[in-house]
This record gives sequence, structure tokens and C-alpha cells, in this order.
Amino acid sequence: MNKQSGIHYLREHREAGSSNPVPAQVVRIRDTVVAGLGDLLQGAFDAVDDSLFELANNARSNNEQNRYFEAMREIRIKRKGVERHFQNAVAQLFANPPQSGSVAADESLASQTSSDSLSLVATTTWKNRLPSMP
Repeated sequence: MNKQSGIHYLREHREAGSSNPVPAQVVRIRDTVVAGLGDLLQGAFDAVDDSLFELANNARSNNEQNRYFEAMREIRIKRKGVERHFQNAVAQLFANPPQSGSVAADESLASQTSSDSLSLVATTTWKNRLPSMP
């Protein structure tokens, strides 16, 4: 970027102000993970596209077929942005890994498993909920 233009991007300031440089091994691992997960995400998008195309071919009406094609178009338009956002989010987790003892993590865990929400269940009730085995 030309510094004389007067435009300063926040991303550059955050990266320049990073007090914890990431070790080279972590950078290599991050790049490998981001590339691998990116490939998996691309495969998922390709599979969705193929499935929608197949559904459009088997559609019973023209209206139904148009809805599948519209969904395909919408996914294709947003695909690159989703892939970029996903890769940036994964890379950001490597730059700022979540702390296991953080207050936010503890609060979310506590809200998921509260002792007030637990209760005893009668034997017949949980047996009825189990799938029947042949």
C-alpha cells in the first residue's frame, strides 16, 4: 500500500501491533490446516451444488426447478466470501487461541449444564425413550 495515500487499514495496524509473534512452526501448521479445511469446504460446496443440480433435474414442476437453480446461483455468489471468512476465522484462532480457563468459556459451559436443569427420570420413562432393538 502507498503510505502517502493517507489510507491506513486496521488489519495492518493489528498485525503490526501484535505483541506475540507466531512461531514459524505454528505458521506452517496454520497454513496446512487452513488449506486442508479450505479444500474440505470447497468439496462441501461442490457437493451442495451437485445435489441442487440433481434436485433441479428431478423437479416435478418448472417453479420447483427454478427454486433449485436460484439456490444454486445464490450459493455460487456467496461461496467465495464464505470461504474467505472461514479461512480468516481459522487463521484468527491460531493467532489468538481461546483460553481454556477464560471466563467466557466457563460461563457458556455453566449455562449449558446447570444443576437446576438436571432431574431424575423414572426407569420406565428412559426405557420407553430408548430405540427398540430387533
